[in-house]
Amino acid sequence: MTASSGREALAVAERTKPDAALLDLRMPDMNGLQVLVRLRNDADGAKLPVAIITAYATAANTIEAMCLGAFDHRTKPVGRADLADLLARRVIHTPPNSLKPPPDDDTVPQDIQRSSRPPAKCMKTPARVPSHMHQSGERR
Repeated sequence: MTASSGREALAVAERTKPDAALLDLRMPDMNGLQVLVRLRNDADGAKLPVAIITAYATAANTIEAMCLGAFDHRTKPVGRADLADLLARRVIHTPPNSLKPPPDDDTVPQDIQRSSRPPAKCMKTPARVPSHMHQSGERR
């Protein structure tokens, strides 16, 4: 399923209850972080595995995405093999709508395993997009 805007993505997620979501950081009307916050505040989207993709990756938007609950953040262009790996790690190795980390085995390298608990630095991060972010996801 695809959506051409943030609002459409939320409507599709509400209607279809997907097993995972890939959100572009820059979308019309709402950026990917804003959509992620809305999903996290919704009972059905609270545990939805979400990855952010963007052509404009920065350390700041990567950290913010992870603090808001994304399990990964990728820089475009993202190839089909990378997308398949990304989804396999989160959807195939974990039950749908679960934030449990992938299995601790040889199929998932240590450097890409994620914890279901955010780093301590993120624990106090409010569940909202910072005011310094544009609708498009750019820093002012």
